[in-house]
Amino acid sequence: MEQMTYSIEEAAKIIGVSKSFMYKLARNQEIPILRLGKRLVIPKIKFHEFINK
Repeated sequence: MEQMTYSIEEAAKIIGVSKSFMYKLARNQEIPILRLGKRLVIPKIKFHEFINK
């Protein structure tokens, strides 16, 4: 089964930014995130929609 989410670190690598910048985007609700307990993940489909805007 294919992975349906990216970690903050994976998403940062994909778009070529730092982890801290991705956390800032998440904190400011500028990227779509899901909170799984203490872990933040980014749904793949929503992330690709976000970067294709």
